[in-house]
Amino acid sequence: MSIRLVAFDLDGTLIRGPNALAVMGAALGHPEWEQQMEILSMRGVSAAVMAERVAPWRRLSRTELGRASAGALLAPGVEQAFVLLHRRGVSTAIVSLAWDFHVEWFANRFGAAHWGATRLEPDGTVVPLWPEDKGPWLERLMAAEGVGRHEVTAVGDSPRDASLLQAAGHAFYVGLDRPPDLGHVRHCPHGDLSAIARAILAL
Repeated sequence: MSIRLVAFDLDGTLIRGPNALAVMGAALGHPEWEQQMEILSMRGVSAAVMAERVAPWRRLSRTELGRASAGALLAPGVEQAFVLLHRRGVSTAIVSLAWDFHVEWFANRFGAAHWGATRLEPDGTVVPLWPEDKGPWLERLMAAEGVGRHEVTAVGDSPRDASLLQAAGHAFYVGLDRPPDLGHVRHCPHGDLSAIARAILAL
């Protein structure tokens, strides 16, 4: 048996410290965006309110928005982890509640073939990816790629990653708190991702 697909969360997993939204807001001179544009803060509000909040972003290109998160603090060993996995032919994905322009930017940076995120459409419509959507997103990717659950590993850092971790046959949790009680999650608090990649390749 070998792992064919690894799905990573973004904030707290691939990057540590301030999340991509906070880094972007600081870089563009709008620290208030961290609270106003956090997708979980919009849960339960109307589509019109969501569109109104993100209206300032429509004046900027996706490239400008994504690149503004470039100063985020990378997790230890993250770039080496992707190199190790890709050299062994393992496909990688990033699935996050974060905005799509952030996730796409980091996917391109690390060479991840797939990514899923909260989408900001050109007309200002917001299509959220909620915590419970992460697992189904991964399951759809697995079906499309013809990959079995036992061939998939997920890496996350918070209870919001529970459905993602559950969907994969193997899982690593890098958060400091207690991982979700799913029976197959290895806890590696603030883990070095290159070490986790080597552990994945040894499965």
